[in-house]
Amino acid sequence: MNLNYIGGEWLAASSAVPNVNRSNTSDVVGEFAQASATDVQRAMDAASDAFRSCSRSTIQIRHDCLKAIAEE
Repeated sequence: MNLNYIGGEWLAASSAVPNVNRSNTSDVVGEFAQASATDVQRAMDAASDAFRSCSRSTIQIRHDCLKAIAEE
């Protein structure tokens, strides 16, 4: 199942497209979940809501969050 992480929860994607190895086009290395228009609107609303609290946090807190995401 292909999922998108939107607003703090994993939601089933409406479809997916293959992620093809460009040096060997017969090698499909995974799939990209595609979002529906409704999912995109949900994601934009969630980002707008998150911005309010995130913009009031310190640069260190934002750094720590992004680093934790990257390390995951």
